[in-house]
Amino acid sequence: MKSSKIIVWIFIVILLIVSVYVGIVFFNAKHITDKTHDEVSLNKDIHQEVDNYIETMTLEEKVGQLFVVGFPSKTLTENTKDFLSTYKIGGVLLLGYNLGNDASIIKLNNDLQNINKQYSDYPMFISVDQEGGVVSRLPQINSVAQQDIVTVEQARNLAKERGTSLKALGFNVNYSPVLDFITNQNSFLFDRVFSGDIEKRGGLALAMMQGYESSQIIPVPKHFPGHPDNKVDSHKNLPQSDIVKNEVLYKAQNFKQALSQYPFMMIMTGHVLYPKVDVDYPASLSYEFITEILRNNWGYDGVVITDDLEMGALQNNFSNVDIAKKAFLAGNDILLYSSTRNRQIEAYNALLGAVRSGEIDQARLNKSVKRILLLKYYLQQNYD
Repeated sequence: MKSSKIIVWIFIVILLIVSVYVGIVFFNAKHITDKTHDEVSLNKDIHQEVDNYIETMTLEEKVGQLFVVGFPSKTLTENTKDFLSTYKIGGVLLLGYNLGNDASIIKLNNDLQNINKQYSDYPMFISVDQEGGVVSRLPQINSVAQQDIVTVEQARNLAKERGTSLKALGFNVNYSPVLDFITNQNSFLFDRVFSGDIEKRGGLALAMMQGYESSQIIPVPKHFPGHPDNKVDSHKNLPQSDIVKNEVLYKAQNFKQALSQYPFMMIMTGHVLYPKVDVDYPASLSYEFITEILRNNWGYDGVVITDDLEMGALQNNFSNVDIAKKAFLAGNDILLYSSTRNRQIEAYNALLGAVRSGEIDQARLNKSVKRILLLKYYLQQNYD
């Protein structure tokens, strides 16, 4: 009799355990399903909201979103205010000569966002090159070089710490990490890249991007597809290599890996010529690299920004008007002009004129504006 009762109780306990387990599984499955459904619905709503906003924009406002520009002072002068508001500029790059103490940087960045609010409902990209090591615009912020990063945990923690400091100062974009696959110690990039084999570098890159993103900074891997492993500095001249396409793409694999994890973020293109991929144009002006490889083959549909279009690699080989138009028609969404006001205005007018003449299709313009505003929406909703 006792044994029968024991068996019954054991059976009841087993039933209870199974019921609880099934309930947990069902709840989790329902929770995941609902969350996924909500995210899909929200995504459709966001796209519609951005589409509706684009319909209200003037052509001048749309073209302005395509530019990230630099200016020469530590404060927002009346001249710079007029420039930004006249041309409806979508983003700025702050360099060493713009940056004073923390209080002045915070004021400058707040002033920039306040000017932006006069002509846009979406935040301004306020960007910086805080790679660490030799490219550290803000010495007061963690400046460990990528060469000195050894572990994934170190990369993630360092980027999170650095990103938190940048966020506190009012930045929302950092042009980091550097993913060029460089092994030549004579390269101008050697001190700026990760060390180790390509797989190790890929892991460090992803961890660093995770750290930045978790601290509410948009990470921008650069300089796609990567500089060749030689001495030529693209700030002065155009680097070139005759390696075949498969080798170029092998060395670029960490960009592909990064974009697969962050398909909605931003990537920077480099001024590098690979004639066996595109005989005429460096990657930053190349339809083959940006539209065919990056977008069509890899499926990336996030924001693409050029490296500084004032660098010698381009300015010594093409006219400024051609640079601006070719960069956009190649597939870049944002054109970066770091310093010279005349070049910035000339490039803006070149794109504006090209849209008006039909050389640049309105639909193509709207695609880039939408990518930019979707990322800004993400900033607005998740980073404020």
